[in-house]
Amino acid sequence: MRLALTFGMGAKQIGALGFVGLLVGCGDPGSRGVATFGPGAVPSDSEGDEPEPEPTPDDEGDDDDDDDATTSGGDGLPDPDDSADSSGVEVPIECNYPSTTFGGPMQQLDIMGDPDSSFRLTYSVLGLPDPELITSATLRFVAYDADHPGQEGLIYVNGSTGYDIPADEANENSESVAEVDVTASVQAGANTIEFGPGPLERSFFHIGDVELDIVATVDECEELDDTGATGMGVQQEIHYSDAEYTQRNNWVWRCQQGFDYAYTAANTKHVSTDCEGKYAPDGSAHGTATFHFQDVVEDDYLVEIHAYHTWNRNPNGALILVDGVSGLVNQRTSMEGESYFETAEWGIAHLEGDVDIVLDSSQGGYASDAVSWIRITPVQ
Repeated sequence: MRLALTFGMGAKQIGALGFVGLLVGCGDPGSRGVATFGPGAVPSDSEGDEPEPEPTPDDEGDDDDDDDATTSGGDGLPDPDDSADSSGVEVPIECNYPSTTFGGPMQQLDIMGDPDSSFRLTYSVLGLPDPELITSATLRFVAYDADHPGQEGLIYVNGSTGYDIPADEANENSESVAEVDVTASVQAGANTIEFGPGPLERSFFHIGDVELDIVATVDECEELDDTGATGMGVQQEIHYSDAEYTQRNNWVWRCQQGFDYAYTAANTKHVSTDCEGKYAPDGSAHGTATFHFQDVVEDDYLVEIHAYHTWNRNPNGALILVDGVSGLVNQRTSMEGESYFETAEWGIAHLEGDVDIVLDSSQGGYASDAVSWIRITPVQ
């Protein structure tokens, strides 16, 4: 069953699909089975290399150096079908509401030198009852490397004043389960949970398995409608050359028949490869590409990213924000030296109006991301 995700300008992420492949760990995250990601690689003199024009698939790419809401029974809490006592007075029951990406890979925040950055890891939890019926609401999530008490980062619930991310020095390079009382900030229906940087020079952590546990005076825990499809959507596709870029100097545009795509890089050897002559790397491989989809007819859409995948693309996955909702797409091949074009699925989003989809390659250390086109296709 798909779950809808509501954010900002109307996006509902129903699932982040297809992020499978090599993920680089940071320390030992334990044996919970939750994927973790490490910081981007630091470029060597030969990192970020792409071949000269007319490459073959063998030498393309950088050098090798480079469920619905559920009811909690047991523990003395009544079953939702027995929410009234013998006198007929309703008693509170406990309900669990997982985020729409619960169980998927953890997301990484890595921001250097910009504690006021507006970048957020964003999650959505749907189906909550009226706050007047809620006795308590606890935000629970898994954090990795949350080791700076009071300074790790902030949590925003539906735009609230930030809550501190629970942290302990003992959590360095390890996972921990955190809980925060957010009763005062939850709302009926869809709830937006965001994680942002703290006051330190560098904010670095991973977040996953976000969920809300509530105690509420309701007959039963709400079952979520799994579709927002209207059947009226229209497919749209935007080529990389029609996107809007930041730090264009760190992007290489191939513009070559059979190898028509853009990618971030850090090595000066790619200067002659850029068809517009605008590639002048600063060594960071940072930049963003924003694809502006206009007049999107309201519907559920499959979001796809077509790109040239190589062995040494971003080990954390390419960060794609669909109308403000973040998700990761794997662009690494499974074997060293392997490279090919492939269309990866970001997932399904409920979209309408003017929608921005951003390939954000501006976070963390050096890492190469790529894109040829991004397409939205209505789900029928």
